[in-house]
Amino acid sequence: MNPFILFVLAIFSPLLLAATLLVPPYAGIVAACYIIYDKGAKIHPLDGKLDQVFYMMDVYVQLFTRWMNHMTEASFFTYTAPLLLLPLLSTILSIWLTGKLSTKLMDIFQLGVRN
Repeated sequence: MNPFILFVLAIFSPLLLAATLLVPPYAGIVAACYIIYDKGAKIHPLDGKLDQVFYMMDVYVQLFTRWMNHMTEASFFTYTAPLLLLPLLSTILSIWLTGKLSTKLMDIFQLGVRN
């Protein structure tokens, strides 16, 4: 394999691995917060803040703390399910994607070393 291609892959593979490991759980957390705060208003309260990672993490922690304190009062389909299932499923997806990507990258680098 071309050494330049291996060099470019060596530079970008950590970025790809970090993206596959971190983006799906963040997307699950953002989706959970977005669904919980969706009240049918014309302007959503989180519209301008979806790309602010620390703000969205703080919102999720506050929602989770509220759920922990009021578990019996929270609606299952509009509060509990999005709060727990979306981040869990997206974390499982990120682990699977990272595993698939790392095995593919390992195969590419092993093929590059053999030739």
